[in-house]
Amino acid sequence: MDEQAVFERFHEALELELNPGAYERFRADFLTPSVAARRRPVFRLRFTKMSLRIAAAVAVIALAIALAAGYLVTHSHPTGLVPAAKDPNVVAYQNQVAKDYNDFVVATSNHCNTIDDQGCAAAVAHLRPAMDKWISDLATAKTPAQYVVLAGRLRAHLTEAELELNAIVAAQLRHDETDFTLVQSILFYERAWIDPATFTLDGTYLTTVSSYHEAIKLANRSLSGCVNTTPGPDALACEHIAGAEACLGAAAQACVDDIQSAETQLQNFFIAFAQNPAPMPLAAKHREFEANLAAADDALLALASAQMTKDASKVSAAELAYISAINLADTQSEVLAT
Repeated sequence: MDEQAVFERFHEALELELNPGAYERFRADFLTPSVAARRRPVFRLRFTKMSLRIAAAVAVIALAIALAAGYLVTHSHPTGLVPAAKDPNVVAYQNQVAKDYNDFVVATSNHCNTIDDQGCAAAVAHLRPAMDKWISDLATAKTPAQYVVLAGRLRAHLTEAELELNAIVAAQLRHDETDFTLVQSILFYERAWIDPATFTLDGTYLTTVSSYHEAIKLANRSLSGCVNTTPGPDALACEHIAGAEACLGAAAQACVDDIQSAETQLQNFFIAFAQNPAPMPLAAKHREFEANLAAADDALLALASAQMTKDASKVSAAELAYISAINLADTQSEVLAT
């Protein structure tokens, strides 16, 4: 499928008016290096759910252009509610997730953008109670079975985000601009992880595949590319980290980018499986598979933490844990995909 046709199909699906020259402007902007380098405020990404959907669609367009494929266009759905959302218990859970997210957004403010921002520490202190409550609610809620793994991952990422918020305040107090900038990047990526996970749990995120079989096949293809050192675009970061990538000193920012990409790769799996639960005959094997994906995600969080503390031994341990979990998950995905 022609890349411009992909662009136009997404606009049709989202019922957005396609202005003359829109595709040409999008392509020019996408290829402009300054766009990627533009920094945004930490934790200020107050997307509405529709704007998050549009942003996700644009990201898929970019991927489609890179891969010259229209697969997602013909297999995606315009809305994100899964059938289980009709269950009153699921609706109650989704409402709680949505409330905690909204409280988190209300507590978020436009601070910590620069090392000279004197309101950074106070803003973090104001945000922490909302995050603590959200983490507690995720731990104690009666989570629907299909959401258990993704909810656990969201809790882990929120917990890590609190450590990162503390780290950015500490860097500011030390007047360490290098560390401040590094943690700022890590926090920006963390928020980018939190939003799609939340919108999947509250039932409003776009579906990307239509069945468990599609989801596991795509996961297997991506994991295999990483493990066999033949990665596609979505598995390049996985392959870099699995190859014991340097993550400290001058290499720190490149490693941050790879951690984010590898986390996004895993998140795409978690979201697809939350929206398309494994059939009962495969449920037990799938639980083992997702446990290893979760272990890989934990290793990436540990790697980010090791970067912030500049601990070379912990960097190495996290990378070893990551590749071990990814190898196990790849083997299990081969079985589940057959």
